[in-house]
Amino acid sequence: VSMTRNKAFSNLKLLFIVSIILFFGTLLYAQEEGKPLVLQEMSWTDVRDYLKTNDMVIIPIASTEQHGPHLPLGTDYYEAIGISKLISARTGVVMAPVLLAGYSEYHSGFPGTLSLKPGTMEQVLFETAEMLIKYGFRRFMFFNYHGGNNIVQQGIIHRINHTTEAIGTSI
Repeated sequence: VSMTRNKAFSNLKLLFIVSIILFFGTLLYAQEEGKPLVLQEMSWTDVRDYLKTNDMVIIPIASTEQHGPHLPLGTDYYEAIGISKLISARTGVVMAPVLLAGYSEYHSGFPGTLSLKPGTMEQVLFETAEMLIKYGFRRFMFFNYHGGNNIVQQGIIHRINHTTEAIGTSI
């Protein structure tokens, strides 16, 4: 029993050391890449200065819905935000999270699921884009992390491309 316990402790110690190395390695890598630019964390003067050199914005779209009993309702949202932040850190493009909810009506049997109608969601995203266009943003990159939002993403990109001077695309 003592031998097994020592081996288990040794494995835990090794796992802890590897975890520490990975944690600090990730921190160093993140610092080298740069800090993500999140619209809500910027001042209006930061945005004004950003727009002097760049007119792009990343808008993550996701959902708040069930993912089984073992994952939080915000799984898609957290992933979309996290990946968008990584893209922002690497590219220097501003990220503007707009919505917590997506189109998830088919998950409404699970308490806590939030859902917007596709038309409502598209209208909110479009009106947000109109405001950003007013300030000088011209290139909109939508990062969709929830399959149910595909119809909304197609609609918003089409509206931006056909009714404004801006360009919308998906990443």
